[in-house]
Amino acid sequence: PKVTKSNDGFVGNYLPNTALQQAALWTKYTFYDGPVAGLGIGGGVRYVGQSYGNDANTILIGTSAGRMLKVTWNGTSWTKVQLTSPAPKYISCIAVDPSNPLRLWATSSRMGPGGRVFRSDNGGSTWVNCSAGLPNIPMNSVVVDPANFKRVWVAGHRGMVGAALV
Repeated sequence: PKVTKSNDGFVGNYLPNTALQQAALWTKYTFYDGPVAGLGIGGGVRYVGQSYGNDANTILIGTSAGRMLKVTWNGTSWTKVQLTSPAPKYISCIAVDPSNPLRLWATSSRMGPGGRVFRSDNGGSTWVNCSAGLPNIPMNSVVVDPANFKRVWVAGHRGMVGAALV
């Protein structure tokens, strides 16, 4: 996709290798008996589809421990900046608002105290819990509505669970 609207001069940039779908397949197995009791192994594959970005040379990464990184290519080397974490748990999806590259959305697919849907209006320096009104289930994905940038759609373990307004 080509960036066609921007307040920061990114019009004309292309998001490389973006597709129209995304999927994830993960598995985990823990041994409960025998000489390796307590050992857990896991693995998976994630295909990332259509995404929005403020710059074709920027990647946002969320980890299973809740860390968030912004990695940028300046033409000769990569630079990495650690963002503030919305929660110390698995970050399952990150979305960038196409109308405001400083507005980020993140979901967490791990249960526990705290939220599962978060918004940052300052590029990841601070986060607001936006989980109110959503069912208490893991959230897997968030996407900014292309027809209304003030609305996001959130999907959980049981499918689409709702929309939130900014």
